[in-house]
Parts: sequence; C-alpha cells; structure tokens
Amino acid sequence: MVRCSALNCTVRTGQGVSFFRYPKDPSRRKVWIHNVKRKDFQPSKIAGLCERHFVDDDFKISRSFAESIGYELKELQLKESAVPTVFDYGTPAEDTQKRKHRRSSNATEKRRKLEEKKMRTFGTQTEVTAITEDTHLDESFSSFNDSFSDPNWLPEEDVSCDAQSYSDDITPAKERKFIVFESQLDLLFQRHCSYCGDLLQVVEKNVQGSGLFVTCQCTCGSKFQWESQPSSGTMPLGNLLLALLFSGSSPSHALNMLKHMSVASISDRTFFLMQKMYLVPTIESVFKTQQVDLIQDILIRNRPVRIGGDGRCCSPGHTAKFGSYTVMDLSSDKILDIQLVQSNEVANSHNMEIEGLLRSLTYLEEEGVEISHLVTDRHSQIKKYMREKRPDITHWFDVWHVAKGIYKKLVAAGKKKGCESVGEWARSVSNHLYWCASSSQGDGELVKEKWLSLLNHVTNVHEGHGDLYPRCEHDPTEDRLWLQRGRFVFESNAKVSPMNLNIGANE
Repeated sequence: MVRCSALNCTVRTGQGVSFFRYPKDPSRRKVWIHNVKRKDFQPSKIAGLCERHFVDDDFKISRSFAESIGYELKELQLKESAVPTVFDYGTPAEDTQKRKHRRSSNATEKRRKLEEKKMRTFGTQTEVTAITEDTHLDESFSSFNDSFSDPNWLPEEDVSCDAQSYSDDITPAKERKFIVFESQLDLLFQRHCSYCGDLLQVVEKNVQGSGLFVTCQCTCGSKFQWESQPSSGTMPLGNLLLALLFSGSSPSHALNMLKHMSVASISDRTFFLMQKMYLVPTIESVFKTQQVDLIQDILIRNRPVRIGGDGRCCSPGHTAKFGSYTVMDLSSDKILDIQLVQSNEVANSHNMEIEGLLRSLTYLEEEGVEISHLVTDRHSQIKKYMREKRPDITHWFDVWHVAKGIYKKLVAAGKKKGCESVGEWARSVSNHLYWCASSSQGDGELVKEKWLSLLNHVTNVHEGHGDLYPRCEHDPTEDRLWLQRGRFVFESNAKVSPMNLNIGANE
C-alpha cells in the first residue's frame, strides 16, 4: 500500500480515499512539491496525495455535491488546475501537545458551562439573557428583541430578509440563486497566488448558457479556476434547470425576459433540445410505470370499468396535423391511456379522433381490461362505430357537451325579436339537464321524462309530467317570467331544447 506523502497524514491506499499522483507538468509539479513543504523531497513515480489535501472546488464533482443529488461517487477526479492547499505542517510532538491541550480545554469548558447552569436564576434573568458560547446569535437577538421591543420603533430603511438558512442537505435545484453583475463578480477574482503571493490575472471567461467559468493565472504559472454553478459532466446544472420548466410558462417569454435583463441564458433551440433529451423521456417513463400499476389494480379488482374518452387536436378546424385521444377511468378519475395520431395516418384530420379511440380500446382489451360503459361526446363516427361494431359496450353521451350546445342555441334564440324571455331561461335549462343526468341512476326513460317535464315547468305547470316522474320535486317557486303555451317564444324554446335531444344509450 502507498502512503500519502503529506506531513502528518496517515492515509494509505485501500482505505476508501482517492489518491492522486504528482502531475507530470513541471510547473504544476513544482507547485505541488512546494506546498507539501518536505525538505529535499522528490516524489517517486507512485507517490501521491490523498483527497483530504484538496478543497471541493478542486474536484470535477465533489463528494458533498454527489451526495446532495443522490449519486454514488466511487472515485474523485481532479481538475487540471487543482493545487493541494490543505496541510498540517506541525510536528507529531506538537500535534500531541495540541491534542492534550484540546482535551484539557474541553474539560474546562464543560465545567464552566455546568457552573453557569447552576448559578442561573430564572426569576431574576427573565429580561436579560447572557450570550454564552453555546448560544446561537439568532436565538440571542430574538430573545433580546422580544424583551426590549418598542412598538413605536421604525427601521431606517425597508429591509427584506429571507429566513432560509444554508444547509448541506439543500440540493442544487432548491439552492438559492442570485443575480450578480459582472463588475461585482470581477472583484472576487482580485486574489493572490497561494504559491508566490502575486496578484492573479483573469485570462479567460467562458460562458456556457447560464454558466460562467473563469480562469486566473499567476506569473509563476499556477492557475485558479472558478465555476459559477456545479456541473453534471460538462453541462452546467443551471442550463438543465432552465430547460426543465415545469411551471408551464412559455419558453420564448421566459427566455426573452432574461435576454432583456442581459442575464446569460440558453437559446430556444437548446431549450427544446434539452427537453427532448431529458424532460420528455422522464415524463414518458413515469407515465408508463403509473399506467402499468393502474391496469394491474383494475385486473386485481376483476370487474368491468367505465371509461370516458375525448380527443384534442393541435389546431381548430379541419387542418390539424396531430390529434391526441385520452381515456380515463371514471371510478378513479385517473388517465388509463393516451394515443397520438397524425393526420397522414388516416384519411383526413376528422378521422383522427375515431382512430385514437380504436387504438385505446385495442390496447386496454389486449391488457385484459373489460369495458362495460363508454362516455364520449356526440362525434358522428364514434356514434356509428359503437352502435354497429361494439353493441357490447354501453355508449353514453357526456352531458357537458349536450348542455353546452343547448345553452348556445337558447342564447341565440333569445336574441331574436319577441323571444327575449327564451334567453332568460338558457342557464336554468342547462342546469336542469345536468340534474336529469345525475339524479336518474342511468335510467334512460326516467331521464327522458324529467327532461320533457321542462315543457310544463316553463309554463308554471308542475304536475302531470308522466308515469315515472309525475311532479316536480322543487319547493314552491317565486314568480318569474313564465312562458305561455302556444306563443312564438314557447314554440322556439320547445324546438331548441327538448324536442331535438337524443336521450339514452347507443344512439
């Protein structure tokens, strides 16, 4: 085993600690040997230093950063500009004396704290709390302000302070970020060389999207490199966070705002490229996993499911290129399947919705899912297919689509001269249809009688509707603008709503 060549370091290879051999470059090798500070020391070919003599900025990926993102890092890798700076130059005898003094001072400190605890009297020290070494300053000032608060005191200026404190457990995604001006950032690089003491000069600024990489060099040849953000391989993590915008905001708007602020960022092309590489595959993987679990739950229950489906196109009208069809389990309100159809795969864009439904039904039935009911809109091709090809599945129309169409027709009829009262009933008629569908437990005949009772209700007649629904169930109503049977407005209402409505399954 090889032992670390640093003074007072007992680390050897095979102890789970990374080792790094001395660089072959003469200038860098000279800096390493100088920092070790061993008299007449010339390292052999296998000599090296362990990771404990370097700071986190010297590694491409530090152990603390790898642990924060849940990545298991087996071996550390040094940057080309890394220089060892963490050493203990004391002699072993001095170290022994330091450890003895430390143990003695720790024991003395414990006795002092114990005496202070015994001498403390809670009755006389409720107003003033002494700040001891084991007391946090935040807690001390908090108790001080609580005891001496002045209700008339006002600050000299408006100060906004974020209470978030730094913690090693904060991941790069949740870590706070700040907007720093370049002129202020340059002040941080006015530092001296750790080898010769001369002032470092900035020789390169490399901007990669939102990341800034600064390289400083000294006259002695030593280099110092600084990164504005951690990286995953060669990609700054800030670029990844900008590309994975889960907020749903428009990338062009967000990136344009950063551009007007002169904040370094990624381009639109990079945004969509990184979404394609990282975000889309992640969402697809999660959806596939959840989809398998949902289907397994359905198979375990061993009973038919009631599903609802609807299509959506990329653009309105008859020129859409893509259409998606979504199927949902109505008992759990969870999505079971999504199918994407392109217009050139079918006869025209109007056929994309029926094609998406057929693909979803085929997929679910191949997985062993038994379907008892299907709820859709009144798409003509779907109605014909379900009536002729799939009579084994009960087909229902979504009441929302029906009510929306009736509401629009009543509003349009109410704009005609002499039919203003029809428009006053538009919202009530729409709500009545919702109530008919939700209160009839799937009985089509009962839904029909409740719906047709509207023709009597609008004329202030609330009994004698039919055998299944003889009278209205509402409380006594107040006077309102009732319609009169036989007049033009009543006939318009009758033609628009109940008489033209198809009620029941498999229509």
